[in-house]
Amino acid sequence: MPLTLLQLKNELLNDPTGLGYSTFISPLSARDNISLAAVLNLRRGSIQVPREAVSTMLLFSNVNATDFLNLTTLQLQEFQVILTQPFINLNDLSVRNILQGIFTGKTSTLSNFASLRNRPGSRYEQLTTPNEIVLADYISQALDS
Repeated sequence: MPLTLLQLKNELLNDPTGLGYSTFISPLSARDNISLAAVLNLRRGSIQVPREAVSTMLLFSNVNATDFLNLTTLQLQEFQVILTQPFINLNDLSVRNILQGIFTGKTSTLSNFASLRNRPGSRYEQLTTPNEIVLADYISQALDS
């Protein structure tokens, strides 16, 4: 859900995370809404947001080989069921519990799976939701409000 015009205006004028918005706001004659949108939409490693569903190939490539070879027959069958799906949402609590059950005691693989749950995000995604972007027109409306 996008920020309200007032919320966006406050973000831009106060710059709580020090991204340097003022460079593109003042003076009024130098205002650059396109650059402001680029700054807000830039994905940064310092900002983590929940990742979208990942392919099961990506999931499988993050399984530690030793952990995989030490799975029981039942665990292999359970994991095979998961791998029949094209994508898997690692931010779903039920999915995480199932994977933790299959890979019980296999901390390397579980750690790899945990690292897949998030991805670098933008400041705007941090303020709203993953995959949300702000457009220059909306920034203009916010600053003019």
